[in-house]
Amino acid sequence: MLDLARFNALKAPLLESPVLIIESDDWGPGPQEHAEVLEGIHALLRRFRDDSGSHPVMTIGVILSIPDGQVILKRGDYRARYLDEAEYRPIVDSLLAGMEEGVFDLQLHGLAHYWPENLLEAMTRDESIGKWLQHDSWRTETLPSWLQSRWIDARSLPSHPLPPEKIVGAVREEVDRFKQCFGHD
Repeated sequence: MLDLARFNALKAPLLESPVLIIESDDWGPGPQEHAEVLEGIHALLRRFRDDSGSHPVMTIGVILSIPDGQVILKRGDYRARYLDEAEYRPIVDSLLAGMEEGVFDLQLHGLAHYWPENLLEAMTRDESIGKWLQHDSWRTETLPSWLQSRWIDARSLPSHPLPPEKIVGAVREEVDRFKQCFGHD
């Protein structure tokens, strides 16, 4: 049985009417078809309105970079491709158009979906990482799960915390790149 007094004492925000939250993750540098998919989602969300005239909104977790697999495999050091490069402009334009129309809410998900040093170390031990870098480096969800975290040192397992100064520097870079790419925080 629901204890109404206890329920009413909760300090969490309460909404007077139901809401539908559409949440999406890991949009960033990738094939140009992603721009077309985003445009399709944008068009679909624009078709609907609630009683107050508002469109549904989809949150979009933005990843700002992917590894430059060819350079990494050739040179052995880390190099990234960034969402604000000309090649990915159609994706950024689709995200901005949806944001300007109020159907996309862009959220910084990270500079990358891994810690670069972890990726380089994994490459020396696991040949599947090299294959991934050759063909699918934008598909971070296909990496081993232990490698997909941005905020741990997983060069050896069990993982360890990253030094705070590295985290602070990485966060600063992520926020700056997000501003550069989208023009706001």
